[in-house]
Amino acid sequence: MRAVIGLAFGLLFAAADLARADAPAPPPADVHALADQFFTEVKDGHAADAFRSAMVGYAPVIDEKSVNTAGTRVEEQLRRFGPVIDWSLISTTTVAPAYVEQVYMVRCALAPMFFRLNFYTAGSKWRIIDIVFNTNAEQAGYRPPPAGAGR
Repeated sequence: MRAVIGLAFGLLFAAADLARADAPAPPPADVHALADQFFTEVKDGHAADAFRSAMVGYAPVIDEKSVNTAGTRVEEQLRRFGPVIDWSLISTTTVAPAYVEQVYMVRCALAPMFFRLNFYTAGSKWRIIDIVFNTNAEQAGYRPPPAGAGR
């Protein structure tokens, strides 16, 4: 009986070690710095500039007109919702070692906005390659944890 209990504990600890080994590594500090730089420009009232500096020249499939349009749309939303108070990371998904999605809530004076920033690296430098924003967290890319998973 003791051997069975010992074997069960051994398997339990081995499984826990394997689960930790399979867990994706947290995103590097570069990803957080890029997000902070983007949101700081948005907070300072320069949303169009934030989009341009984050994406133009880095994301080859994004043209400057699309980036300017997105920046203008965020500026319009901020006129309705009031100034940015702060922002907070609400979820991170490491899709692959070189691709990370993060969803942020941006607190404004009257209502929140949600942004999903997609980061990619082909080497040592991370870049924002896509930005999705909405007034609805799930439509911006937030996926709540499965029922019973806790938070």
